[in-house]
Amino acid sequence: MNETSQQIDITEVYRIRIANIVNQFMQDNRAFRERLNAMEIINSMTQSMREIVSLNEFLAIADVELTRRIGQRMAIEGLAGLLSDLTPEQLLAFDEAVARR
Repeated sequence: MNETSQQIDITEVYRIRIANIVNQFMQDNRAFRERLNAMEIINSMTQSMREIVSLNEFLAIADVELTRRIGQRMAIEGLAGLLSDLTPEQLLAFDEAVARR
């Protein structure tokens, strides 16, 4: 097996594990289905994880922990999309409410 094939196979290990979790979130959460693109999240998370953890480290992450990390990332992505839908007046009111906290 050449190096390129091996890299593709390693990427698929990341992608499959991440895709299973993302797809479960998408199935269980209507807001995620409405706001997020599953393939974009899967691709982004796969790339991020490949860059920050080795394959062995990735495989050692407990399912609960990986699910938590992916869920947080999806929530942030969903919130970012929500904020981009606000009118300038709504965004100003949001900023003021956050500043009061």
